[in-house]
Amino acid sequence: ITICYHSRGELTKKKIYCMRHRRQMRNSDPFNLPERRFIELFRLNKYLVRQLINDLHPYLSNPVRSYGIFAKTKIFCALTILCHRQLPKKCRTRFQFWVEPNKHSSFGIFPGTIGAIDGTHVAILKPRLEEHNFINRKGFHSLNVQIICDHKMLIRNINANFGGSTHDSFIWRNSQIQDYLNHLHEQGERNMWLIGDSGYPLQPYLLVPIANAVEESPEHRYNMAHIAARNCIERCIGVLKTRFRCILKERTARYSPDFVAKLVTVCGALHNMCIIQNVPLFDDVNPLFAR
Repeated sequence: ITICYHSRGELTKKKIYCMRHRRQMRNSDPFNLPERRFIELFRLNKYLVRQLINDLHPYLSNPVRSYGIFAKTKIFCALTILCHRQLPKKCRTRFQFWVEPNKHSSFGIFPGTIGAIDGTHVAILKPRLEEHNFINRKGFHSLNVQIICDHKMLIRNINANFGGSTHDSFIWRNSQIQDYLNHLHEQGERNMWLIGDSGYPLQPYLLVPIANAVEESPEHRYNMAHIAARNCIERCIGVLKTRFRCILKERTARYSPDFVAKLVTVCGALHNMCIIQNVPLFDDVNPLFAR
């Protein structure tokens, strides 16, 4: 009897704590914070968060009970988790998005280049099914995420459909954007390229470095220009992972591969919102070390 009474008392205390915590969240307003502190906590500025609340409000129900959580508070909680921890369960879908490329992007001596492509690993827990498909060359479980960005670090395509054991070139050959560019080439398009590292195949619409180039030769100068132009994708991935810590290797995502794929895509969309609005990145971590 004593044990049962004690358990009941603990449950009552927990319920009271939860109700008080929800009341505090409901009564507090993060918009009263200074702009810099607001960006440090939520990564987006106040304008973008208000826009996000307006866009998502029709899809989020307001509480029926007095101690429920309002839609605005749910969005703030989700942003906090994305930036500092991880998202709650559960989701079953994977998806990718593609924005029509800007043919006038500036990539140094590579006119007509629409973006730079690279892959990055997002650590996950050991999956229940097909574990061997998710062990990467470094020995941990991950998704190999293909990202394409423009010279402004705006993400134009993101594909998180493959496990960590999959090579970058295989993901590329099985991506919709590869089919899209191949179709444009067959239609006569000859002034549209992506640039990628040596892990990708040389194609009429994909420029890669020249292997074993002799120093001071034209091939070597091409490689140096290629590296400088491709630097934007390295910085893009670093900024993405610095801004949204939930996809860092140190914050191993403790969810299914399907859910993590959606998490990465959501982070990419929020990253684009920050880039478009020139939201500064207030952080003590160098983005180049966040890959």
